[in-house]
Amino acid sequence: SREEILAGLSNGVKEGIVTPVCCCAAAPNIGVATLLDNLVHYMPSAAEVKPATATDADGNTVSMADYGKFAGQVIKTVVDQFGKYSIIKIHSGVLDASTTLYNANNEKTEKSGNVFIMRGKKTVQVDKLIAGDIGALAKLQFTATGDTLCDPSAPVTFAPIDFPASAISLAVSAKKQGDEDKVFAGLNKLLEEDPTISLEKNAETGDVLLSGLGEVHLDVICSKLKNKNGVEAQLAEPRIPYRETIRATAEAEGKHKKQTGGSGQFGVVNMRFEPLTNGEDFEFVNAIVGGVVPKEYIPAVEKGTREAMRHGVLAGYPMTGVKATLFFGKYHPVDSKEVAFKSAARLAYKEACAHAAPALIEPIYRYYIHVPNDYVGAITSDLPRRRGVMEGMNPTDDGTEVVARAPMGEMVKYATDLRSMTQARGYFTKEFIGYEDVPGGEAKKIIEQAKREDEEEE
Repeated sequence: SREEILAGLSNGVKEGIVTPVCCCAAAPNIGVATLLDNLVHYMPSAAEVKPATATDADGNTVSMADYGKFAGQVIKTVVDQFGKYSIIKIHSGVLDASTTLYNANNEKTEKSGNVFIMRGKKTVQVDKLIAGDIGALAKLQFTATGDTLCDPSAPVTFAPIDFPASAISLAVSAKKQGDEDKVFAGLNKLLEEDPTISLEKNAETGDVLLSGLGEVHLDVICSKLKNKNGVEAQLAEPRIPYRETIRATAEAEGKHKKQTGGSGQFGVVNMRFEPLTNGEDFEFVNAIVGGVVPKEYIPAVEKGTREAMRHGVLAGYPMTGVKATLFFGKYHPVDSKEVAFKSAARLAYKEACAHAAPALIEPIYRYYIHVPNDYVGAITSDLPRRRGVMEGMNPTDDGTEVVARAPMGEMVKYATDLRSMTQARGYFTKEFIGYEDVPGGEAKKIIEQAKREDEEEE
């Protein structure tokens, strides 16, 4: 009977063995009524489920059935034009305007205030919330999604909410010049609402990267930004942080001379550049003997070399993995200055590295791709097209984990492609493992593109 089906589904949800999936669209009001009906029919009340547990200051597990004091967890953050609301689920005790709020995650006490419930976008003030209720607190200064608020006399923390890792990063910028401050201020507010997105600046490329679960997710974030703040952001593929290195040893002399009467500039350095094999970015060795370059100018030589290495000799990407040795030079007792030796070091760097088998290298990541077994073939046949290398496959509870290494540049939009290949049933995580040489054909394209961009900027 219908009643038996409802009872069976309700029990399955209560035991955690059934997960209802409802298809609906809020904006056109499609399926919303059915969703609400299903919540009533299938979802157990707080009194019917097993009490939540938390961990006390000594690491002991505490059941909320025995705690007896106020404790709750912030499950969502909402930021609008009126301020910030922390949505909290009460697991124990009573929350009202007089309750002392202690954030056990960062050991801060929040100022208590009015207590609300949410009705759509509206807030309705209430006298109190009790265990099982979900309500809202306004303008909490130190509290973020996932934090525990509790009684300060007996601090406890609930297990952190497990959010999915970001799968895609795109460069974000203001669509209209002059809106940069408004765009990034608005995005920072959205970061409080959605812990699955992040915003960071890549120091090498200068791109500000917006990371999320997929292209659709990032498009939604930009739509929210427009609706809430009235400014538009645009997304683009991020520039890949390529680097350059050298594969051979070369020597060169750098000479900087400006002597046209009066105070001049003079500095000569002879330097050797060779590959570093210890994984470090740079090493400088002072091998001067006999004072041919006075010791007060040695730091200027090192500084000039470091500054020059910000731009490689192939495509202008940062140089890495280089050992520079200063072994000879010349100076003038009157005209030599630090600026002259810095310039001389830059000249020696450019000349030597151009003849030291320079190579373009790219960031390589290891990808852990989780898919149902039916899609393993599609994944393994797609990876070689991305210059990916299979490293293994591991069985999982719901399919297979494919482990592969691939260049970052070939996987920028892999989250979207994986979604298409697996009917949205696949996901992946990744970890950075190092830099490797870009194959000749690909390197030539990248170098030519970099030179075109430099010419356009000029």
